[in-house]
Amino acid sequence: ALTESAKLYAFGAGDKGQLGTELLAYQSERGNPELVDIDLN
Repeated sequence: ALTESAKLYAFGAGDKGQLGTELLAYQSERGNPELVDIDLN
């Protein structure tokens, strides 16, 4: 999801075709969106 303030949030691990971020070793899923560290300006 891209916000009006140019922040990008990823959902999940990207293993089903969605924008995602790598899960930590102890995680099997991500319940909350995670801010992606990227400059979109």
